[in-house]
Amino acid sequence: MTNDLGAPAPSRGRLLAARAVAVVAALFWGVLFFGLVDLATVVLQDERFARHYLVEAGWGLLYTGLAMLPLLAWAVRPRATVLLQGVLVTGAAVALAGLVAGAFGQLLPALGLAASALVPAVLARQDLRPARVTPRAVHPALAGLALAGLGGAVAYSVAVLRAAAAGEPDDETWGLQHLPMQAGLGLALAACALAVAVVHAGGAARWRAGVVPPALVAVSLGACSVLYPEHLASLGTVGGVACAAWGAALGACGVLLPDTRVLGRAAPATPRR
Repeated sequence: MTNDLGAPAPSRGRLLAARAVAVVAALFWGVLFFGLVDLATVVLQDERFARHYLVEAGWGLLYTGLAMLPLLAWAVRPRATVLLQGVLVTGAAVALAGLVAGAFGQLLPALGLAASALVPAVLARQDLRPARVTPRAVHPALAGLALAGLGGAVAYSVAVLRAAAAGEPDDETWGLQHLPMQAGLGLALAACALAVAVVHAGGAARWRAGVVPPALVAVSLGACSVLYPEHLASLGTVGGVACAAWGAALGACGVLLPDTRVLGRAAPATPRR
């Protein structure tokens, strides 16, 4: 994925508006959509939600770690287009899980996530479409992590949605059930890793920023699963360790892998502010 390098640089006013929209959207997902609140139920050990610690944490990690965090980070560093791309694919993952589960109300936050990425991108004249890269251009480590993440995400989502179909007692926020959203979280982690792999292969200079949200969320989800292996939607001890290790490996790639150099690539259009 890449910036629209052929577009003129945005004016100061457009860039300021884009940043403002990103901040407002971030606060919506983190505060009004209860990302921070649901995450806090686990941190504060709220016993009223003890059985649902994993789905509460999942909602919080999704809307805090994969929505609020990247939007705020992009508002600070708008050249890191990969952050908006991560929010966009997160919205797609939430929509897919909602469609498969028949939880059609989930399409509304999915569309909201997409808008949260697309509106700032349009204002900042950034292109969120994937760059044209060949499979051989993708770094093997990132490709392996993306494929492993996809396999694990599908297996986890199937298990979570089966629990929902079996009538497992679930919690809800804003009238939306948590289990279908938990499935979206799993798919979103894999989608973000895939987006980072494509961005890196396309030669974007700030691809490392896109590693941080999914790596942190995966490590956190894995840790919660290890702490509460028998809870609803838990990955269990082994699965939790694997998820945390996957997140740590993704984070290590962000530190250790060199940038990909693409001949003829110009500097991104968005100016540093």
